[in-house]
Amino acid sequence: MKARLWPVLCVMLLPGLAPAVWSGEQPGVPEGPWYPFPELPAVLYYQDLESGPGALLSGKVVDAPGGSGGKAWLLAEEMVSTNLGPRRAGLATLSLKQTKARVPYGNKPNQIIFYFSIWADEPGDLLLRFHGKDVHQARTGVSTPKKWTALSIPFSELAHLSITEIITQVDIYFFSRASAAFPKAYLNELLITNGVPRVASVLPAAQRARKQARELEKTTAKDGFTFDPQNLDTLRKALSIGTNRKKQKSVLVVGPRPGDGPALAQALTDAAPKIKLAGYIFLPAQAPDNSPVGGLEDMRTLLKCNLDRNPALFVLLVLGYKDVSTGDAPAESMRVVLERALAAGCIPLVSLPPPLAPLAPADKTKAESFVNAVRNICAPKGITIIEASNALRDLANPLSEGELSAAGLEGVAGVGAAALKHLDTNLLGHK
Repeated sequence: MKARLWPVLCVMLLPGLAPAVWSGEQPGVPEGPWYPFPELPAVLYYQDLESGPGALLSGKVVDAPGGSGGKAWLLAEEMVSTNLGPRRAGLATLSLKQTKARVPYGNKPNQIIFYFSIWADEPGDLLLRFHGKDVHQARTGVSTPKKWTALSIPFSELAHLSITEIITQVDIYFFSRASAAFPKAYLNELLITNGVPRVASVLPAAQRARKQARELEKTTAKDGFTFDPQNLDTLRKALSIGTNRKKQKSVLVVGPRPGDGPALAQALTDAAPKIKLAGYIFLPAQAPDNSPVGGLEDMRTLLKCNLDRNPALFVLLVLGYKDVSTGDAPAESMRVVLERALAAGCIPLVSLPPPLAPLAPADKTKAESFVNAVRNICAPKGITIIEASNALRDLANPLSEGELSAAGLEGVAGVGAAALKHLDTNLLGHK
């Protein structure tokens, strides 16, 4: 049977139909190993579908088949060329380059296993293409239809895979054994392990850890800010920088306008005891002549001198609508500000600009582009984002002339204090 079937799976993708493959160089050398759950070093990557597509492309999130509840990934319909002619297939792409996972980089390939669960409406064959410095292929199949089947691909089966290589993408093709129509198949529970011979020994722990992380994310979102617990290690590394300096248990505050810093600092001071955030002082940023500062331009030019003067643990950066148009590349300025803070061993928190309506189409596009760029800069660095729209939702007159009013500043300070309390507990371990 295999001798007849596997030649059909010698795939050459049709021009124009190939999934996107990252064509750049391998990702830069990570400073150290990354684990989605630090308490589970055997898990190099894990994804379910309960929180959305994650790093999966080519397909979509749907209700899981079989009546078990939950979500699954429905493979996209893809026409491919094989040595026996065009074939209809299902395709899912796992884009590891969008994650912090580095596989096998530094880990022995014969210790690494890629697991996943698949549901297929009919028996079929699977071809997996692992993209790194070269493309490595593996094959397996589904014999029992309409049932979740756990499959594993040991990296030892990937010919010529180097220990120094980094897999950036995995393409998963499913072919029907009998039908000429597009097959229907679903994926769930994608897991990459190191040094674990059996998935049953680690999958339940990964599921529990992901559930706990998801509950934590839901709690923070309800409180008006975003926080990814998988980035705690990234933040701890940032805090370890500059340990030769005596860091104060303080928060540097930069408002959207020069006069906003002192008002924000006072509002934070008032909000902190209400949520039992103890021991912190809040310091408005200042120019070298001690005059108040504010806005993205001042953040870029004066953040470093403020941190040199006051080596704070955290810095709260509150953006205003005018920051959307600051300079030729405001998002690039924001990236520089955040990298300077982290390089100084200070953890930034970013409050997004308040929503304004109505806006002219061009202004709306510019504002949305800036906000999305800030989100994309913050996410991989583990930087907490305060959603100004949530902070201002129940306030009367939170804006004045398009910027935060006194009430708006108090609203942002309240959410900012909650975010700081969360970091104080989960990052610094203070209860």
